[in-house]
Amino acid sequence: MLTILFKILSILGILLLILLGIALVVVLLVLFFPVCYRVSGKKSAEEMQFDAKIKWLFGLVRVSYSYPVPGKLLAKVLFFTVYDSSEKKKSSAPGEDTHAAPERDITEEARETSRTSEPSDASETSGQTLLSHDSDIAKTDPATDTEASADAKISAEENTPGPQQETSTFGKIAGFFEKIRYTIRKICDKIKYILKNISFYRELWNDPDTKGLLQHAGKRIGHILKRLRPRKLKVNARIGTGSPDTTGYLYGIYGMILPKLGKGVCITPDFEQAILEGDLKASGHFTVACVLFHSARLLLDKRLQQLKLKIRTFQKNQKK
Repeated sequence: MLTILFKILSILGILLLILLGIALVVVLLVLFFPVCYRVSGKKSAEEMQFDAKIKWLFGLVRVSYSYPVPGKLLAKVLFFTVYDSSEKKKSSAPGEDTHAAPERDITEEARETSRTSEPSDASETSGQTLLSHDSDIAKTDPATDTEASADAKISAEENTPGPQQETSTFGKIAGFFEKIRYTIRKICDKIKYILKNISFYRELWNDPDTKGLLQHAGKRIGHILKRLRPRKLKVNARIGTGSPDTTGYLYGIYGMILPKLGKGVCITPDFEQAILEGDLKASGHFTVACVLFHSARLLLDKRLQQLKLKIRTFQKNQKK
């Protein structure tokens, strides 16, 4: 009996070891197997084309994107399509017909309501004619004339300025000046708040820990960009901004960074017109482990945590 239990446990242990080994291999492949990419583009006065492809695990996982409009994004694993933007757009196209029918119903309802509203308009016009007739009768009646004159006298007496109206005008003027004082005080408080923020962030910028953190972040981001940069780069472009001075400035910057770009980059300046034409071909590879390593080193830095804590405490004190 015990031998059977030991055999079962040994078999389960072997299966667990196999599963752990498979999981370890998958993690190592995800982290250390290079992700290859290739980018190509063309820009002319008539059209613009752009293509990007990403491959992983000898092409078992593929992602591609193509432009011009409307563009197409395609993701495949082995021979199975995981995502296809063109199929999504095709499926959304028949839905436009379904939305057209309710709009027609709405227009038909509006026509029916307009038809039903026409008799009501006629009744309103008839009522207005009756009111105008009654007003004509009232004008001819001498009793109404006497009543109108009495009402005019009462309204004239009410419109004469009294002590209550003088106090109300004084209160309006005082309220107007109170609003002006309130707005000025609010503006001053905002200025004080901004000055406090400026002084706080200036001290934070001059802090040696912050400067060390910025240097560390620059190094880590530089390592990531170095891994992501294309191994092969070919650019043949013609660039012009429309003004000779800015074009000359850009060409001077290009001459400064030309040793770092390599021999495959060739840019021709155009000092007469605003133009951007050329070809682009780039390819390279990177590993996920490198990007995650440098990102984790930056995010786990104690100086970054201290900086976040200082900013949070300052914002809480400002709210109080």
